[in-house]
Amino acid sequence: MAFALIKGLSVHYRVEGPAEAPPLLLIHSLGSSMEMWAPQATALAGKFQVISYDLRGHGLSEATDGSHTLELLAGDALNLLDHLGVERAHVAGVSLGGMIAQTLGIQAGGRVRSLVLGDTASVIGPKSNWDHRAAAIRADGMASLVDAILSRWFTPGFIESQPQIARGFGAMLTRMPAEAYISASCAVRDGDMTAALGHIACPTLVLVGDQDVSTPPAAAEALKAGIPGAKLVVIENAAHIPTVERPEAVTSAMVSFYAGL
Repeated sequence: MAFALIKGLSVHYRVEGPAEAPPLLLIHSLGSSMEMWAPQATALAGKFQVISYDLRGHGLSEATDGSHTLELLAGDALNLLDHLGVERAHVAGVSLGGMIAQTLGIQAGGRVRSLVLGDTASVIGPKSNWDHRAAAIRADGMASLVDAILSRWFTPGFIESQPQIARGFGAMLTRMPAEAYISASCAVRDGDMTAALGHIACPTLVLVGDQDVSTPPAAAEALKAGIPGAKLVVIENAAHIPTVERPEAVTSAMVSFYAGL
């Protein structure tokens, strides 16, 4: 367990793997924590210096008031890399984490060696959905949306066969401060990188669960089409968080991708 006070923000992070290995930054999704990348972090730590962290307002990282933007959250990622003395890193992100990763590839391409964009899109809308979700959370609390969110994160078969994992992620959601979730959701609501995808110049792998209804395979196809040279892998029998639901398949796709760089 490690914490850093970076530009006034307490950030919880973890570094695994040899210090001399290529850095790999893992960015988690809205409402989760760096633990959603735990299987990949462990598997890849032999060949990478794996850096995981909790986004502001998530996990054990400090929350801040007000709406967040992708630029703000991408800045947090760069500040952490600066704190750790990392000039350039491979970057992988899921959902909101994937939007942050896209932002880094577009606005700080010199800092990014490659991108893995999991179950994400250049824009996740419509905006009214996020406003309605925020209103529901403020009215009835985080617990009122847990079942609906879990049904998007995981397939019914996984929830039935691995209830302990699904319930653990549900507990994580329930405990998250409502305003911290809403602040981060504003970054998703307002983000749209569709017109700038062509500026991503690094090798890119797009991953998507075949049963993802939040950012479906069609959105992944659009990312692949918009990013020069991008590759696409569809993870079978997975919804929005394949890193948890199908960890071996995600790790295998990432290992194959990195081997080809």
